[in-house]
Amino acid sequence: MNSQKLVCAVAAVTITSAAMGLILTPAAFAKAPIEVTAKKLPERIKMVSYADLNLATAAGERTLETRVRGAVRYVCDDRKIGHAWGEYQACRTFAWRGAEPQMQLAVRRAHDIAANGKSEIPAVALAILGTRYHR
Repeated sequence: MNSQKLVCAVAAVTITSAAMGLILTPAAFAKAPIEVTAKKLPERIKMVSYADLNLATAAGERTLETRVRGAVRYVCDDRKIGHAWGEYQACRTFAWRGAEPQMQLAVRRAHDIAANGKSEIPAVALAILGTRYHR
């Protein structure tokens, strides 16, 4: 008796699944395509390598900061991408806010390696991003 109930239950699930497969075909979900458009903001990116620096030292950190300062200047230079003064300052703020956490991770990685011989933080170049702000 129990095996007969099991066979009936399996048959019911199989038939229901097959019926759902016929009803819920991909065509049933097809809708008109959605098109998304946005105004692309011009961006400038400058990669900053620190592979040659010992960031576990103050001198290494200062050198990294000098490189990042130059990269921020590059991505936000008003003569290069036509910023008004306020937009130039906003770009610099944006670039530094993105750079600082990356710098902190790079320094933490260097200190981990100095203390433990290894770090879980991957070695990557910093990506300094500047963007134009449109009114």
